[in-house]
Amino acid sequence: MKKILAIGNSFSQDATHYLPALCESSGVEARICNMYIGGCRLSLHHENMLSERKTYKPQKDTVLTDFISLREGIEADDWDIVTFQQQSSASSVYTTFQPYLNELSAYIKKALPNAKQYIHQTWAYQTGSKMIYDAGFATYEEMFAPIRESYERAFKDINADGMIRSGEAMLALKNSGFPYIHRDCFHAHSGISRLMLACLWYKKLIGPLNEDAVMNIKTDVPVSTEERKLIIKIVNNID
Repeated sequence: MKKILAIGNSFSQDATHYLPALCESSGVEARICNMYIGGCRLSLHHENMLSERKTYKPQKDTVLTDFISLREGIEADDWDIVTFQQQSSASSVYTTFQPYLNELSAYIKKALPNAKQYIHQTWAYQTGSKMIYDAGFATYEEMFAPIRESYERAFKDINADGMIRSGEAMLALKNSGFPYIHRDCFHAHSGISRLMLACLWYKKLIGPLNEDAVMNIKTDVPVSTEERKLIIKIVNNID
């Protein structure tokens, strides 16, 4: 069984939405738990690490159903992989990552010495939207450049075992000509984008994509056969 713990927010919720179904359809036994607080910054995860506040409602987990503390989530299983990410609006400013990321990583290493640690690279907002202007940018590419740099620094600072390049995948989908990669200017589109992100997580954390499984997964918003072929191509081209 592959056991994955995401310490995240709504962006990890987007990325793992179809991951359990993809694992099941691929014949892979997996347990995926998203320690989720909407809009959560690394600084708040760090604060919760130091406290016993039961502020997390685990997502996509069939065992952990009640609100729990971060420590309880970490100790709930012998997790194989733990992922970290910053809040999307703070991801372009690396000073918001530290010292919180380093201390969270050290905490995980002590609690789960055999777990691999991955950085989950988030994505930028919709070009021309109020959201992106409020963040101080005008285009996806302009906002994503410092986000990419921040996550590269984060990867090096904790000597992570890998990076899940969701921001790169979203940019590739945008550049393919698909008009709506977001559902509300910043979260992932409920169909094609969420499915693509699940495929990326699967490929990075579990193994080669089962393309038949990708083609047959039921999605909340319809994803055509051609769109599924497109996201398979995108994911297979990302390291």
